[in-house]
Amino acid sequence: MAFEDLLDGYQARHLSPYSELGSVMDPLTDKCILTSATILLSQPEITYDWIPYPIAIALMALFVALNILILRGYFVLSVFLKIQAVQPNRWGKLSTATQIFLIFLTLLNSVLLPWNSQHPSGQAACAYCFWLCCGACALASGISYLVQLDQLFSTKNGSRSVPKTE
Repeated sequence: MAFEDLLDGYQARHLSPYSELGSVMDPLTDKCILTSATILLSQPEITYDWIPYPIAIALMALFVALNILILRGYFVLSVFLKIQAVQPNRWGKLSTATQIFLIFLTLLNSVLLPWNSQHPSGQAACAYCFWLCCGACALASGISYLVQLDQLFSTKNGSRSVPKTE
């Protein structure tokens, strides 16, 4: 999934096969795939036998809330206000990259970190540290997105000046 997304982005930038539908569908499919994988990998009853540390429910909820915020904001901006969508920034890309890496590590935890199988507390500590990093990136991305939305709304509705009082 991640490799296909990188290849697709490279192709879109260098070969210029831009389409309106592609500009809408690519981020939408990325969000849907990442969200569904995160939800599935956070369910202990699904991952019980083969994943020692499923993704934390709180982290999954943060990712889902962020994706809903982004998709809802995009919908409101493009459909109702006819504003060009918020462009991806480094925080959003970092959040997406860490979420992809989180899914990758969760799926291959015991294979990639076999030295931790004898030390479950070390494996848990690694998982918790990475969860914190992913959560921090998601929060930074959400705040950055809200700031961009505020700037777009304020330019669309004119200047936001405070009324004078006498």
